[in-house]
Amino acid sequence: MIRWLALAALSIALTACSGTQVRETVHKTASTAAAPAVRIDNAVGQVTVTGWQKNAIDIVAVKSATSEDALRNIDIDVRTQGNTVTIATQYHGSSNGGVRYAISVPVGASLDVENTTGAIHIEGVNGDVSATAQTGQVDASVGRVSDRRAIDLTATTGAVRLQIDPNSDARVEARTTVGDVRSDFDSIEPTRQNVVGASAAGSIGSGSATIHLRTTTGAVSLRRS
Repeated sequence: MIRWLALAALSIALTACSGTQVRETVHKTASTAAAPAVRIDNAVGQVTVTGWQKNAIDIVAVKSATSEDALRNIDIDVRTQGNTVTIATQYHGSSNGGVRYAISVPVGASLDVENTTGAIHIEGVNGDVSATAQTGQVDASVGRVSDRRAIDLTATTGAVRLQIDPNSDARVEARTTVGDVRSDFDSIEPTRQNVVGASAAGSIGSGSATIHLRTTTGAVSLRRS
């Protein structure tokens, strides 16, 4: 059972940033198992997730809006069900603001991250990773990808970049409608598609795991760590 420890440290910074920007920092922590399933749903703002050597989740969410009323309409909702932790940005009434997340999770965590407008950065987790951004780049460094592990990175408008251990064992599929595909692995050779797009497919090592990299407009990169 996941036990939540909500820290009551809420700091509101009313200093001007870009004119009338108002900010509030929300900090929450939770004790977890070694390999929780973590779901993150955000609308506007960058999401950064980092693996660490603790059986706990640490969430720092910086809310921003153009007024205090708009800021109050943004909530950081955190829920647990079994081994699954869900972190979501919720809007009540009208709000023109957003949330920037910095989240630390156990190294063994699996991630499912969705962001409408804003980048997604992921580093140092050993579980499955699914990350989708409508507008913004998706960037992940996930170590060795092997066994039945699954990595799925998708963007609509923005680059997709994955860095993996060169000793990985994975089947790779990558494509972009408008942009280039670049690979550090000789077995993953990009080809041009419809003049402006590109794709690549192939296996690294035994090909036991799966890697899918997709974007509509932007480059796709597969790099050695």
